[in-house]
Amino acid sequence: DKTGAAVTIVPIGRRKGIFDLIRLGKMMNDADIAHVQHEYSFFANAFMVRSFVNCSLFLRQIKIPNVLTMHEVVPLGSQLSRFPFLSLYRSIFSAVDVITVHTEKHRRTIMEMGINGDKVVLMPIPVPEIEPLRNTKRHYKELFGVDGKKVLTVFGFLNTRKGYELVLDA
Repeated sequence: DKTGAAVTIVPIGRRKGIFDLIRLGKMMNDADIAHVQHEYSFFANAFMVRSFVNCSLFLRQIKIPNVLTMHEVVPLGSQLSRFPFLSLYRSIFSAVDVITVHTEKHRRTIMEMGINGDKVVLMPIPVPEIEPLRNTKRHYKELFGVDGKKVLTVFGFLNTRKGYELVLDA
């Protein structure tokens, strides 16, 4: 890149077993600093507890300075589920030097889990400036074959916790 720094991408993939995660985590130590992108599905398909355990196992192999970017932080919820998930979150956060998040809400949620605010850095995702659409809404509906239908446009990951069904039911 322009700075002369070498960047190595270590793809985790969705079907990695525990031994693969250990090997990949150790590979990260060949660099000067490790930056791990976290989204629950990166470390396990849909089973959240497994995702936490796999992520923690992976992160504990990294012995160099490291940063973890949390793209989503799920609130802890009821008292019944609070303790196990709090322990799982803490196992991940204790394995890293710095945690970056994209929203103040995620930063507060992590700090409410007892993580020192100095360790949690807010890095808002920039919103690019875009040119206004040159064509009409109807043009794009025709282009995508949805002319005459109501269309909901969503940017980002689709997730049931975001409440899209409320909009669709309205």
